Amino acid sequence: MNRRRLPIGIQTFKEISQGGYYYVEKTPIIKRLAEGGKYYFLSRPRRFGKSLFLDTLAEAFSGNRELFKGLYLLAALGLDITPEDVTSHGQCDLAIRYGNRVYLFEFKVIEGEEATGEAIKQLISKGYASKYRDSKTEVIQIGIEFSRVKRQIVGWDVVV
Repeated sequence: MNRRRLPIGIQTFKEISQGGYYYVEKTPIIKRLAEGGKYYFLSRPRRFGKSLFLDTLAEAFSGNRELFKGLYLLAALGLDITPEDVTSHGQCDLAIRYGNRVYLFEFKVIEGEEATGEAIKQLISKGYASKYRDSKTEVIQIGIEFSRVKRQIVGWDVVV
């Protein structure tokens, strides 16, 4: 009989999910946190799994789908997240498929303080959307620009 090991001292979700350890499914809580509320205070006794839960949150919002196969979160959200999505025209920074929609993101760091439109221009000129275009899929292209000087988002464009 194959017995799973107890994850004593392990604080990373990746190591637990890939290492054959026992794991108590907490991803329904992540879905509830993502859908409602604004601020949360995680109050638990010492050694009660706060670090592991925060690491699980980080992995979920980083889009590491492979770690969540077979768990509630991936099925419940219905998201298919692909960072650095490779197309025949290059590489889009992020693609998120949700139902019959695909959201394509391009992120650019610019040197000035004003938006230049470079992110959306790249999405359009490289034709990243052609990989997803069919009669049933709506493609939404989103270009986001961050200013190196201001250290914040200075512009975004959306093309449907």
